[in-house]
Amino acid sequence: EPGMDAKEVSGILSIAKVLAGTDGLLLFEDGMLKVPGEDCCTVFPFDIGAKGVVSSGKFCQIVGDAPCDRLMFNTKENLLTVSSPDRKSFKSEFLMVSGDTAENLTKQFSAVASDKGKRIGLPEGFVEDVVICAKSISSKGTSGALSGVQVKHDGCFACDNYRVSDCKFSNDIGAEFLFPVAAVRLLNSFVGGFKKCFLGKSWVHFVGEQGTFSSLLISSDFPDVPGLFKKAKKADGIKILFPDMSAAIGRVGIMVDDMQEAERFIELSVEPKRITLKSENPVSGRISESIPFKNEVDKAFSILVNPVFFVYALQHEMFEMSYFPEFGWALFETNRFRQLMVLTEK
Repeated sequence: EPGMDAKEVSGILSIAKVLAGTDGLLLFEDGMLKVPGEDCCTVFPFDIGAKGVVSSGKFCQIVGDAPCDRLMFNTKENLLTVSSPDRKSFKSEFLMVSGDTAENLTKQFSAVASDKGKRIGLPEGFVEDVVICAKSISSKGTSGALSGVQVKHDGCFACDNYRVSDCKFSNDIGAEFLFPVAAVRLLNSFVGGFKKCFLGKSWVHFVGEQGTFSSLLISSDFPDVPGLFKKAKKADGIKILFPDMSAAIGRVGIMVDDMQEAERFIELSVEPKRITLKSENPVSGRISESIPFKNEVDKAFSILVNPVFFVYALQHEMFEMSYFPEFGWALFETNRFRQLMVLTEK
């Protein structure tokens, strides 16, 4: 087509999931698509043969919803064209600008990239481990160190003043860093995961098949999570082996499905002869389900759990819960994952 001097690039759909949460500007330069975010940024290999900035809001929404997978830049009219693979059934054009806006973003990305630091090999299942840790906590009322996931040598930790979680890696990575829960959740959007990262003074850069995801580090000190688990291990707890509750958790969890993932919590109450699951949605209503269950608990207690995390834990061959009346704690434990929770006695 006239004015279409740059080469055509396909594959935009493969990163639509990552772009979905973006609301700002996208920078195309040096054969890359650079996506800035709050305390994080992402770089994808996308060479449209030109440099410029596109407003990301409508662009990302359309790319995610429409049957489009090709990009082409019209140098004559400064238009970035997004089209369907056949170039006929769908086409949308976006104005791409350069100048000071593009230069400011270039400086921002250059500063981030320069803080590259030490190369670290990541263990198999790293993304799943840090994401499940992040899913087990709430984002309400957390700040500083508690707004992040702590990666430390052979595991990761998360805490929200109500729950404390840790997950063991398959091997020791020989490094430690703390990065925001919001960035942790974005890691799960990348196809193929990440096998290595570069740890700088202020940034950690995860390098994968799709591109590079960089997150700003949190400089606060994380609580002594290992110390809490050691204290629980030394105490006398009442062991509870749960029946298969996955289906019931799924039903009760429906009531909170439309809430933000970090705030999806159900109440789990353990009584001498039954377990009761409850959830409540201020918009939709509430639901409860009781399951007959004999156990050694002589006084009922309740905890709040994220249903996604709880089903994940139940799927492990080794899963048990310990109840510590002395401290008012409950401990969920699998072969690799542990979560310590404050109880709500009834």
